[in-house]
Amino acid sequence: MSTMKAVRLATYGGAEVLHYEDAPRPVAGEGEVLVRVHAAGVNALDWKIRQGYLAQFAPFPLPLVIGSEFSGTVAEIGAGVEVVSVGDEVFGRLPFPRQGAYAEYVAVPADHVAPKPAGLDHVTAAAVPFAGLTAYQGIVAAADGTPALAVTKGQRVLVHGAAGGVGSFAVQFAKARGARVVATGVRGQEVFLRGLGADEVVTGGAGSITAAGPYDAVYDLVGDDPATLIAAIAPNGTYATTLQGPDAAALGRSDVRVVAVMGAFDVAQLEDIAAFIIAGKVHVAVKDVLPLARAAEGQDRLQSGRAEGKVVLSVAA
Repeated sequence: MSTMKAVRLATYGGAEVLHYEDAPRPVAGEGEVLVRVHAAGVNALDWKIRQGYLAQFAPFPLPLVIGSEFSGTVAEIGAGVEVVSVGDEVFGRLPFPRQGAYAEYVAVPADHVAPKPAGLDHVTAAAVPFAGLTAYQGIVAAADGTPALAVTKGQRVLVHGAAGGVGSFAVQFAKARGARVVATGVRGQEVFLRGLGADEVVTGGAGSITAAGPYDAVYDLVGDDPATLIAAIAPNGTYATTLQGPDAAALGRSDVRVVAVMGAFDVAQLEDIAAFIIAGKVHVAVKDVLPLARAAEGQDRLQSGRAEGKVVLSVAA
């Protein structure tokens, strides 16, 4: 059996359970492509899987090659695949709960990759499929076309947890749609957040967030105090979250619509996002690029809660 270098975990725990080691090289099954990975994005989902937080919902087989988003070159195509060819440069994301992007090769359903635009390098492209789509589907429209926050010109929009991968995209999408954006972060992130286009930055607690309202729409990427955020929304406003959404009516706000954002893969939306980036309307905030062998360090930076933008792993030489 052919092998490759990959980052795997054999048990759940802290970053120390991640090991850079030899692992079986996957093959492209029916309807799949095998991608030689050039870069892989690091996301909060990755360390939550590593910690075992999602084990009760998705029993991951161990040892597990972790990671879900990537950019690379098609090395092999499986039976029935006609949309891509060997040698094509693609970027994409594995469908949950599948993992495997922290590796030299990953097998992925062909409908979960898109052609990588020539104007994007692999590191930039690898930072887009997870965070970019999750932000787009919160601010603009869900994968099925239904509105999420459906931000429009002149609205006052709060992005809570704006400095991370999803938040950095969300601020820019909201600004591109003409909103006045209030971004929350921690002290020291003010310059970064204003550089994304935030009109106001809040680094204080619940009182500061409430004082900066009311908001027409809130995108909650933290989930620490949904009651306070919902209370700060104007009548007939919307609250969207990537976490478990609360019952707004139970919080005394039957006039607030609550939307759960799942961040589903959508090729057309991914192409729209890439077009924004190439046109210079959206900047991909990649703050750290680390070699694959230092994946544990990348997850630690993200889990600290102080990371700005995306962490990307450089895989292929």
